Amino acid sequence: MEALKRAALPALAFILVPLLVAGSGAARGGFRIDEAHKIAQTALVHAWPHPRDPAWTQTISDRTDPPVGKYVFALAIVASGGRVPALPTLGGYAPDGVVPGMFPAEVTRHYDACLPAARGASTLAMALTAALVAWCAARAGGTFGALAAMALFLTNYATQLLWATAVFDPLLALFATLSLALAASPRARSTGAMIAAGVVGALAFQTRLNGALFFAVTLAVMLPRARARAAAAVAAFVAVTLAVNPYYWPDPPARFAAQIADASHLLALMPARLTTLGAKWRFFAETVGGDVAGLLLLAAALAGTLVLALRWRALSEAARLTGVWCAAAIVVFVVWLPVAWPRYILATVPPLCCLAAIGCGAFQRAITSSVTFMRRSMASTITAATSCGSMKPARRSVQNGVSIPPGATLTMRAFVPFASARSASL
Repeated sequence: MEALKRAALPALAFILVPLLVAGSGAARGGFRIDEAHKIAQTALVHAWPHPRDPAWTQTISDRTDPPVGKYVFALAIVASGGRVPALPTLGGYAPDGVVPGMFPAEVTRHYDACLPAARGASTLAMALTAALVAWCAARAGGTFGALAAMALFLTNYATQLLWATAVFDPLLALFATLSLALAASPRARSTGAMIAAGVVGALAFQTRLNGALFFAVTLAVMLPRARARAAAAVAAFVAVTLAVNPYYWPDPPARFAAQIADASHLLALMPARLTTLGAKWRFFAETVGGDVAGLLLLAAALAGTLVLALRWRALSEAARLTGVWCAAAIVVFVVWLPVAWPRYILATVPPLCCLAAIGCGAFQRAITSSVTFMRRSMASTITAATSCGSMKPARRSVQNGVSIPPGATLTMRAFVPFASARSASL
C-alpha cells in the first residue's frame, strides 16, 4: 500500500503530459525550428556499426551533435511503422555548419511521415521527466511540495514549448532529472547506483555535449557518500560514451578534441551570444520568469533555496541532497550558457521545480505546526480551567435541580445559559 501511495503522484504526472499535449494541440502543425534537421540526423543510425563511415565526419553539424537523440528518434520512427530517412542528412545544406532553422517545403516533404513519431518521442520524454520531478519533489518536500512542483512544471513556458517538439532538449532534461533521482536516492551509496549514474550521465552527454555538466554535478554530490565507488561511475560513463558514439572509435582523444573545437566554432557563429555572467543570469530570469507561472516558479525556487540554507539541519537527507544537486546544476548550467536560446532553459526547469517543492513543503509544515500549536494551546487552556474548578471537590453546582460535577463547573457555566450561582455543600 505504501509503495502504491509513493507511485501515485509520479503516475499522475506521467499521464497528465500526453493529456495536456492532446488538449492543447501542440503536436499538430507543420515543421517548427530545427525539427527537420533533427529528424534528418536519424539517418546516422545506418552508419552505427561502421566507425569509419564518412557519414560520421561529413558535415560539422553531424559530427558535433552527439547521436543518442538521433537513435531515440529513429527507434520511435521504426516503432510507429515508418522508415528511417536515408543518408545524407540536411547538414549538407550548410557546409559552414550554420544549419537553418527552417527549410523549404520541398526539402522537408521527405520527412513529413516521421514528424508525428519524433514529436511523440519528445512527449514521452517530457512525461517521464514529469514523473521523476514528482518523485523527487515528494521525497524532498512531501505531498504538498510534489503537487506544487507538478503544477509548476506542467504550466512552465519551456515545458509547453517543447513537450511536443521534435528536438533533443526533452531527452536532455529527462537524463538530467534521472541523474538527480539517482543522486538523491536512498541507494546512492551502492555500487549499482554509481554505475547507473555513469550510464545516465553518458546518455546525457551523448544527447548534448553540455549533458556532461549534469554528470559532474551528480558525481560531486554522490562522491562524499561513496568515494570508493567513484571509479565505477567514471568507468561506466566512459564505456557507454564510447559504445554509443562510433565517431570516437578511431582515436577517442583526438576525435573528442576535434568535436569540442567544432562546437566552439559553431557557437562563435551563432547570433545572440551570451558573453558575460550578468547577461546569462538576466536571460535565465527573463526566460523562466516571463509569465505568471514562471514568476511563481522563480519565487518558490528562491524560497526553497533559502529554506535549504537556513534550515539545513532540520531538513531530511533527501531534501538536502535534492536541494544541493538542484542549486549546483542550475548555477553550473547558467554559467555555461553560451547563447540566448529559450529552449536551452528547459534543462533548468526540473531542478527549479524540486527547489520549489522544498520551499512549499517547508511552508506547509509551518502552517501545520501553527495549527497544531493553536489546538494544543486551546486544549491546555480548557484543561487548566477545568482543573481550577476541580480544586474544591466538596462543592457542587445545581442547575434545574441536577447536580453538576465539580470539575465541570466552569465549563458548564460557559455553555449552559443562566447557570445557577448557588452552591451546596455535599
